[in-house]
Amino acid sequence: MDNKNRIETTIETQIEAPIEAPIEAPIEAPIEAPIEAPIETTIETTIETIEKLYKQYKDDSYITNKLFHYVNNELPNILIQNKNLHKERENRKILLTNAQNTFVNSVISQNTYFYCKSTEIFFKYNKNNYSVIKEDDIIYDILSLISQETLLDKINTNVESLLIPWKYKIKTSTLKQIKDKSPFTSIPESTTIQNIINLFYPSIFKCKNSTKYFLIILGDVIFNKNTNIYLISSNIRNLLRMIENIGGKYFGHIPLQACFRYKYHDHNYADCRLLDINDVKFIDDLNDKINEPFTTNIINLYIVCSYYSNRYGSADNFLSFNDDTYLYNHALFLKNNTSYQIVDIFVNSKIQKTCGYDISMKNILYLWKCFLNEKNIPNIIFINNLKRLLKENLNYNEKDDTFYGYTSPSIPSVSNFIKFWDEHIIEDVDEYFLEIEEINILFKQSSSSLYGKASNQSKLTENDLVHLIKHFYPETNIEIDKFIIGMKCNIWNKKQHINDFLLNYVLAKKQENMIENISIYDLYCEYSKKYCKKNKLIISKIYFELFINEFFKDDIDDNMLLLDTYYISITKKLNLKSANTEMYISSNE
Repeated sequence: MDNKNRIETTIETQIEAPIEAPIEAPIEAPIEAPIEAPIETTIETTIETIEKLYKQYKDDSYITNKLFHYVNNELPNILIQNKNLHKERENRKILLTNAQNTFVNSVISQNTYFYCKSTEIFFKYNKNNYSVIKEDDIIYDILSLISQETLLDKINTNVESLLIPWKYKIKTSTLKQIKDKSPFTSIPESTTIQNIINLFYPSIFKCKNSTKYFLIILGDVIFNKNTNIYLISSNIRNLLRMIENIGGKYFGHIPLQACFRYKYHDHNYADCRLLDINDVKFIDDLNDKINEPFTTNIINLYIVCSYYSNRYGSADNFLSFNDDTYLYNHALFLKNNTSYQIVDIFVNSKIQKTCGYDISMKNILYLWKCFLNEKNIPNIIFINNLKRLLKENLNYNEKDDTFYGYTSPSIPSVSNFIKFWDEHIIEDVDEYFLEIEEINILFKQSSSSLYGKASNQSKLTENDLVHLIKHFYPETNIEIDKFIIGMKCNIWNKKQHINDFLLNYVLAKKQENMIENISIYDLYCEYSKKYCKKNKLIISKIYFELFINEFFKDDIDDNMLLLDTYYISITKKLNLKSANTEMYISSNE
């Protein structure tokens, strides 16, 4: 057999024949990954290489014998070793990959870390609050977790020593997945949600469902879902501005205020939704105590809003899912009614057909404001449009600007109050204030004296009086819908009332030889005991203290009224003599 045939036979035999155990000690295989042959390499090129080597050393029997030995004996064993090593490495790679994926998924599934791409800020959740965390701190947490046996036990106790060399690769992979987790996909715990609800209910919203509705609206804005216009009291304007500004530091600018309107501006009713809030005001001061709970919970607030929006789909969907009839009807009042229907509801609820009576347009506007207030809705029809719609349905006298043949149950009381105000309420720049409650009591007492106890003329609430005064006397200075500044009532002199009490009290103590200093608080308590059971009309504590501190400032020391000094000064002011003291006391009992 010639040499060429001998080589071919040898190669073919090695390809087809089963591999036998090695005779000599095998050459140690390299630990590096096996080098794959180029695609163009074929069996023919391999044979050509061997032939080339054989031709090169054909005259050297030692080398040719080595060539035959390596091809026939060593090469099969090297291939077996490389195959086993490759398989071992592949299995190890699979094991480590699975362990890495299990570790990363375990960290991610704990709902702990999140990342906002727009601000490049990481967040951490401790099952109660979301907070900002630095990337370095997350890396430290991840590397620490890799070394914790409790987490490794969940993966495989046999891979602990294998995972640690991979810890930086695992860290990188974990960080990459955290950066794909938006905080707005987080599902907060019920304690976090309840804490946010408690910020708004009952201080701002009247029920929890209204609070949830508001939070969902904010969530819809976060996800840019919102196309509706939400009409809400301007009292909440500063709070919304603060939430938007502070939230922008963590999540980038999200125009939360864009969908809210504080007045109706001829918007399409179908796009409008109503929100009813309590009469609470927020000042534009981040350090204010009222705002503090919102500033410290701003991250929680944004995430709870996004969670609710994801959960219900949209604010309108929430109204459909919820069984709160009042919330549904109120929120969708404009969507479900036209201006004609709203005016019909107003007329049917506030105006009655009665021959011989008429209602002025000014009184109609007052009734309209009362209607809006009762429905908790803003003014959604301009005066000219309202007048036009009323003229289409009611008898109207253009000359007198009245609607004739109609009356309202509220009109007699309104007229009587206007008469009472004009006759008895007087401007006085030296007066501290009149309280709405005091005016209400005085008005009822006046009505009772005129019309008797059974009269319906004085059935106006304090809220009604506020609206009446604002409508018919818009120049009046009313603070927090409670205090009327610089006005007094000519049938009740408040300052004289306090003076009378003080004089009677001091003279009585003088007769008993029990004059001693008394705190302003205890003095007011004595006043309350004397008058609270006799008369509903009683001076408030704040007015009482203002009066004492202004008119008897020389008789006060360390918040104590010096009765001896007061007795001397007051008797001089009244020119009282000891002889007529008893007469004065008896006349004022």
